[in-house]
Amino acid sequence: MKQILILILSLVTLFTISSCDRIDPYNSKKEKTIDTNSTNTLKKKVLLVEFTGYRCGQCPPAAELAHKYKEENNGKVILMSVHSGGFAKPLTAHFVDFQNADADLLYNICSATNNPAAAVNFKKFAGGSTIVTDFTKSNLDPKISDILKEDANISINMKLTKNNNIINLEVKSKYLVASSNSNENLVVYVVEDSIVSWQLDYRISTNNSWLDEYEHNSVLRSSLNGVVGESLASGIIAKDTEFIKNYIYSADVSKVNLNKIRFIACVLDKTTYEIKQVEEIKVLK
Repeated sequence: MKQILILILSLVTLFTISSCDRIDPYNSKKEKTIDTNSTNTLKKKVLLVEFTGYRCGQCPPAAELAHKYKEENNGKVILMSVHSGGFAKPLTAHFVDFQNADADLLYNICSATNNPAAAVNFKKFAGGSTIVTDFTKSNLDPKISDILKEDANISINMKLTKNNNIINLEVKSKYLVASSNSNENLVVYVVEDSIVSWQLDYRISTNNSWLDEYEHNSVLRSSLNGVVGESLASGIIAKDTEFIKNYIYSADVSKVNLNKIRFIACVLDKTTYEIKQVEEIKVLK
């Protein structure tokens, strides 16, 4: 009888441990998802803009820090690298040209003057500046974490279809709460990943600090509707109101790898340009 009782208690204990394994905090955390149409769970995401240039020898550490933010925040931090300013101008010996009119305009709108520098959702911080010149973890951590804690009043969902070199992109923006004084634009950026080319890196002692196989990511190639976008909504907007906009992107495959393209959609304030929500979508093979 004693042996039977011990066996029963052992089975009960084993069952209890197994049940706890399925609902422990670690496993529960892994299974959590964010419903982009839910007002209960949706938080703001962050667009971390890096103003950079391939001739900027101090920029690679900043790029590495930016990618750590992306990796550690499970897609809640979206990256865009803007190559503009003196450090982006091509050299004959190490020719790279990621410059474009949209990158230059965004550089000027944000009043960037040097590289590396950052913008976090184009938000103005202490001193009223959009530009964060101190591209360090200690400086960026509170700025990024504070935004990620904020509730989002707008959701963005995107879908695309690919036909050879033509992309048809649909962007759906939904107001999760009613607004009595809406004043938003929608902007869509085109960025490219995995571009292998030259980069100056002062941490390298050989070859005059030049790397010839550096991987550039999140490079701003263009915008689909202007660097600050086009009008999305204004005035009184009812809860659950949706706006759908469609775009066509025709890729010049002599200049970009279409399979490495991402589209970044932002809803931002028309006046301050501060981003209220941001999402991205990749072009699949």
